[in-house]
Amino acid sequence: MDATYRSGVVSFLDRIGLLSPRLTVAHGVWLKPDELQVLAAREVIISLNTSSNLRLGSGIAPARDMLARGVPLALGLDGLALDDDGDALREMRLADVLHRGPGFVKGIPRPALFAASMAVAPRAVTGLRNHGQLAPGMAADIVTLDYPAMSADVIEGMLDASDLVLARGTAQHVIALMVAGREVVKDGEVVGVDVPAMEAELTAQINAQKDTLVNQKRIVETYQDALRSYYLSRQHLCGCAGGTGAGGKHGAD
Repeated sequence: MDATYRSGVVSFLDRIGLLSPRLTVAHGVWLKPDELQVLAAREVIISLNTSSNLRLGSGIAPARDMLARGVPLALGLDGLALDDDGDALREMRLADVLHRGPGFVKGIPRPALFAASMAVAPRAVTGLRNHGQLAPGMAADIVTLDYPAMSADVIEGMLDASDLVLARGTAQHVIALMVAGREVVKDGEVVGVDVPAMEAELTAQINAQKDTLVNQKRIVETYQDALRSYYLSRQHLCGCAGGTGAGGKHGAD
């Protein structure tokens, strides 16, 4: 991107009018300080996908700098939670731990972390700003956790509830979920659909496509090897044709 857009891709997107509160940028791992400043001024949301970045080797996003510059920060999963469990509570804990500062440098403030998950993330999806509070006029999106299960060995009054959620909370502690006033989870079970039956049907459909998927995997791996070779040879920086190889003239430029 830097080789193609010499003035910066964020500057280019700003010039064509794409940057606005309606836009959510995923990851933002390699955004520069001046680019964060522009995104903050345009109220562009950045969706932090901590697990995904770790699994893909993309790097660690400058989350503290994003917040310090006023960028609206959301939390996402990008379909790649560390345990393949889609657990948003675990993702909050990982973001909290990974983006802490070294030594006495403060990490993501607790209110900002919860807002990223419960207020800004819904805004990125819906465009609405009525999430993140239990108050009149706000969306009735409510998750209920099994607090006794998390706090059996905790001395009451010694620990803030938010600390406990971030230390131990997982999807297994969700006992109820209401979305826009509609009950979605009750007593730890999804309401209105047979989840085990859906999973069994999905597994059967996948297994029926096994041969096709195995063949596609070989094709994808071939493309991945070619892409890896191309970028490691740095040919994308010179705009030259392929075929010079990593040790060729263009690869050394």
